Amino acid sequence: MRCNRLYVIGQNKGLTIKSPSQNFADLNKSLEKVLSSDAKDATGYISNKLWRKSVTEALAVVDTTLARADQINTEMVQVIGQAKEQTDKLVETNKEITERLESISETMNNFTDGVATTPMFYTAYKVPAATKRVLFIKCYSHCNYLMSYLIAYQRYLKQTKMVDSRILMVLPNLSIYTTRYQHIHRLAMESLGTMLTLTHPLYCTFEPKRDIMSKFFDGNNMLYIVVDEMYSNAIISSGARVEKFNAVSGVSDIERFNLDSSRTFFPINGAPDGIIIPLIKDYKQTYTSDTAKLSAYFGACKSSFERLNKELDIK
Repeated sequence: MRCNRLYVIGQNKGLTIKSPSQNFADLNKSLEKVLSSDAKDATGYISNKLWRKSVTEALAVVDTTLARADQINTEMVQVIGQAKEQTDKLVETNKEITERLESISETMNNFTDGVATTPMFYTAYKVPAATKRVLFIKCYSHCNYLMSYLIAYQRYLKQTKMVDSRILMVLPNLSIYTTRYQHIHRLAMESLGTMLTLTHPLYCTFEPKRDIMSKFFDGNNMLYIVVDEMYSNAIISSGARVEKFNAVSGVSDIERFNLDSSRTFFPINGAPDGIIIPLIKDYKQTYTSDTAKLSAYFGACKSSFERLNKELDIK
């Protein structure tokens, strides 16, 4: 590397640094004059101060050039060694990265089964003005216990307020969701024509098209609850009686998505002004029947249920 810098400087100054072979040629030329001359002329050359000075300088230059060449060779060996070491590391790292990418790719393929033929974005639906009340919850990350909480709230309204309600879960058309929620009544375009009325309290859909949404809001229910887990654009745009809330997995999402914490559902812990879904200790072990489970939710969530009643103007 040192030689390259000298060479560039030499070019800028109009100078050229000779190679080892050129220096040897100069020395050989001086010596050849002696070796090819007769004894008298050879003696003359050897006794000549200028000739001796030329030979001495040529030897010094050759020595310097050889030393420089040796240094360059040594540096090149070091550089080549370092390059090989880095190459080996890159090969090993590339192998590790490739294995990780293959793993991620396999996971994504499993997760996105069906996405290729189903759009993830749908036109936002405008709720008809005649619809009485709508609780719209947009999920920005998965909120644990949200559906259990809403089903308990639905039962609470029926038992204590005589209010009929209907819940719709809007989900991506992915195998992970279609498998998990296969037991829930589904609103789908191919079967929509056979549904004269919706008699169940809970539905799901993987294609929130206009006809699907219109069918869900058809009826005289006092409250419609829509849980949007599409993680894209909002499924509902507006409506005269729409109360919009958010749902997150933790407090950090409030700042990340610039949300109003007072209009947000949190699991277990959250912002003091939000709606926190409490953890009911030993829920599965202690409360084995549906009646016991609902009673546990009624007791643990009474204050938040009453808050929702106020937000939705349910008396």
